[in-house]
Amino acid sequence: MTLITLQKQHLRIRLKKDAIAFDRGTKMIWDKKICSHILKLHNYKIAHILALFIPLGSEPDIWLVIRDAWDRRKVVAVPRIEGKELVLKKIIGEKDLETGPYRIRQPKPHQPIVPSSSIQLVFVPGIAFDKKGYRLGFGKGYYDRLMKTIDTAKIGVCYGFQLVDELPQNSRDVKVDGVVTEERYVDSIPGINTT
Repeated sequence: MTLITLQKQHLRIRLKKDAIAFDRGTKMIWDKKICSHILKLHNYKIAHILALFIPLGSEPDIWLVIRDAWDRRKVVAVPRIEGKELVLKKIIGEKDLETGPYRIRQPKPHQPIVPSSSIQLVFVPGIAFDKKGYRLGFGKGYYDRLMKTIDTAKIGVCYGFQLVDELPQNSRDVKVDGVVTEERYVDSIPGINTT
């Protein structure tokens, strides 16, 4: 096991504890603020085909964004685990979801595939992000492999305490272009988005 791998594991343990430590009321307030920031993003407003995520318990709840995208008749694609890869599939309602590996809600197998090449904006969850755009996930590499196939703006979504100065990284890590927290939108690549 490499030093970087050990550093990442230590950070995962610490930040997961922090993520479950704050109360439900605070989480709901922060979730609304995060969604409000996303809905104001210029890139969100102009994108027609979005890759979003179905939040796990400790991740920011972005269902308000998903419903807004449906209301605006945007295509909502969310990941489904197939083998060692994430495949983006279109959903038009919660009825299109089932519980998959790791208790993640994901599209049912028959939902239509949305090609990575058609995605216009990606929102990515993470245990942490740094100010250069590097992401700390759960360690399986699913999102890094997916993001390598998508050539468009990638936006991380997390709480303010999960945005750190610097994360350990290796050659497999894929950077995001910006990060949304309850406090603000942070450009990792200046100029990628204007509100």
